[in-house]
Amino acid sequence: MADERKGVAWKQVQASSLTEDSLKLYHKYVKDFQGASQSAKTLKEAVSAEWNKKFPDGMDGKVCVFNAIGGVLNYAWIDKTKSKATKSFDVTKGDNVFAR
Repeated sequence: MADERKGVAWKQVQASSLTEDSLKLYHKYVKDFQGASQSAKTLKEAVSAEWNKKFPDGMDGKVCVFNAIGGVLNYAWIDKTKSKATKSFDVTKGDNVFAR
């Protein structure tokens, strides 16, 4: 079957079930992971901006996209027509939970 996943079926551990020492390590891991994720995002955005500044029209109908995964900066070529435009922040999007 195409939808069938291979390998181990991982499930999340309930953090409150951990010992105090393990819970501290878990919190440290989460904090470090969030920091690494932010650093990866910052790196990806900076490299993308540099490439787009140097090649604003792409190359041969393609653009270079970047991603930082597992401590490695990766790239891929995609058709320029398939690249996503960066969405601007819309302050009116979403629900106004403060309105009555």
